[in-house]
Amino acid sequence: MKAKDNPKKKSASKGKKLSGKMALVFSLLCIAALLYGAARYLTEAGFAFSRDILIRTLWETVPAILLTLTGAICFGVFYRKKIELPSRETARKILSLPDAVLEGKEAEYAASGEWAPVGSALFRAAEELKACTVRREKQAEERAAAERERMLANRLERAIVPEKRFDGEADFGIGGCVCPVLSARGDFYDYVFFHRRRVCFALGDIWGEGMEAALFSLRVKTLLREYLTTMPTLKETVEALNAALLSNNPEGVAITLFVGAFDPLTGELCYVNAGQTPPLLIGEQWGFLNVRAGTPLGIYSDFSAEEMRTTLPPGRTVVLYTNGVIDAKGRSGERYGYDRLMAAAHTAWDASLGAEHIVTSVRDSVLAFSEGTEREDDFALLCIYFPNGLQVTMRPITAELERMRDLLYDWLKNDPRRSKIYLACEEVFTNIVNYSGASSVQLNCRREGNSLVLCFTDDGEPFNPLSVQAGGQGVRSYGEGGMGMAIIRQIAGEIYYRTKENRNLLTLKFPVIKGV
Repeated sequence: MKAKDNPKKKSASKGKKLSGKMALVFSLLCIAALLYGAARYLTEAGFAFSRDILIRTLWETVPAILLTLTGAICFGVFYRKKIELPSRETARKILSLPDAVLEGKEAEYAASGEWAPVGSALFRAAEELKACTVRREKQAEERAAAERERMLANRLERAIVPEKRFDGEADFGIGGCVCPVLSARGDFYDYVFFHRRRVCFALGDIWGEGMEAALFSLRVKTLLREYLTTMPTLKETVEALNAALLSNNPEGVAITLFVGAFDPLTGELCYVNAGQTPPLLIGEQWGFLNVRAGTPLGIYSDFSAEEMRTTLPPGRTVVLYTNGVIDAKGRSGERYGYDRLMAAAHTAWDASLGAEHIVTSVRDSVLAFSEGTEREDDFALLCIYFPNGLQVTMRPITAELERMRDLLYDWLKNDPRRSKIYLACEEVFTNIVNYSGASSVQLNCRREGNSLVLCFTDDGEPFNPLSVQAGGQGVRSYGEGGMGMAIIRQIAGEIYYRTKENRNLLTLKFPVIKGV
């Protein structure tokens, strides 16, 4: 490995080179003076010796040489005393500047003498270096603290966000997300199943930020799950939660909370609102769920919750959100607002892709709207999707056929055509699996008027199966020679195909049999 150069040796080497150059210049001047004298003598006396001319020539040449020598000596002394030695001292101070800063000896670099400007500059440099050192140490501490907070926040996140599991997919769907501003999130959602279908859920917004808010969220979630299993009603659950928060809340943190319970067998939705924004109701008719404003938890000891009830008919969806959604600002300073929220949620609902798709659609819409700006608040979303019939998401593998058959048979119950309807669905699903390249497939079954409507949605390669004719071939061949498509046409009353949001939608309609 190459050794580092010594700055002092380099400075001495440069000084020696400069002295050598000065000696060379002096020698050249002396030689020039001698040549001038010789030329002057030869011009006047030629090659003959003349004592008078020689003396006169020496009187002209020798003083010039002596004057040059004197000037060179004076310059050398001046250079060494006023330039070389001070510059070496300056170099020494510059090299020792970091140590002086660490030892608190910046005053040694104060302005003095002819080199006052340099001294002043060094003094300012020492002050800046000290300030920079302090800033660097502070930044290092902040980065270490942020990393510790991030690691702890990741652990808290796994505790705060519920597992992505759902057992009652044939009845309804549920999904949520949290988009934090900081690594530790304050807004949260949670849900818990008490048996195969009934679910209790909550969406909260902590009045705080960072680790304090995340810890408070974890505490609220833990208490809420405990009280949901021990208290007979949601009203008593929320009141007990408020009392527990008041009993131990030294930081004075508060939370706005919406707690609900949904039973798809009856469509009954019970809920308590404690200062949260009114949830959306999405369906053929859309608006807001009727709620009382309520007050946040953790503030008032005389808090009294009001439990409300409503019945959701199949085909309705509830979207809960914190105020970070509607308060998100775009580049022009305009708020995201309720109109954009309603449009994003309804567009996703219209695609009939389920709760997670609605949540993702709204989240992406908010983030796209606020892109290029600094979001000031976290936001959380939670969706209860109650389709009018059957809603299921399947992996594009043939092993899912058995699951699809069981769900269809359960939904169709006593319909004598259920074997034929399943056969048509099997043909559609098999060809999606074999030829589309899709990553997921959604099946939505519902009753519309006098028709049973089954809609397959996939994110595979766009292709219109209605273009396949008997005996023909296509990119996605429905059976050899179009036989599969012929079977589907024979079983289904009506068939429609369209693309929407880069997805294929194939809809099969069957007339309803009276009395079934």
